[in-house]
Amino acid sequence: MGRGKSQVEAISRIQRNHPFLVQAKPEIAEQWIRTVNSKGEGKTPENTRAMSGVRVLWQCPNHPEHQWEARVSGRMMGDGCPKCIYSERESFAVVHPDLAKQWIRVIEPRYKDRRPDNTTAMSAIRVLWQCPKDPSHQWEARVDGRSAGGVVLNVITVM
Repeated sequence: MGRGKSQVEAISRIQRNHPFLVQAKPEIAEQWIRTVNSKGEGKTPENTRAMSGVRVLWQCPNHPEHQWEARVSGRMMGDGCPKCIYSERESFAVVHPDLAKQWIRVIEPRYKDRRPDNTTAMSAIRVLWQCPKDPSHQWEARVDGRSAGGVVLNVITVM
């Protein structure tokens, strides 16, 4: 899925006019705790480009006990505190209780704590699912795809 022309233009304008995070979005820069891997070593809001792919540990401005990892570019595009988002929207388990029963586990280790009750129905994380009619049929799909009624194309039979 691509970005719209106006979104691309906005990104270009940010990069041209405010190359560093602290200049582009000082309110987001204040939420920066630290980088989370060696790629970001020595990076700060003052020397990190606003649309950088560097992963950072952030602190929620509304609930200081909420901390999460995200790319700087994601924050610039509007990604906020996932815990607050979960409390503001209904979880996948509430919106799609029948599908939530098919959830086995998330695919990526960094999302290991995610479950149907703490994931929104429009989340892009990939999950391993189990067929309710034949438990030997399992497949990977994004949560938002299942929420939208996505068709299963590749079934993995797990013995």
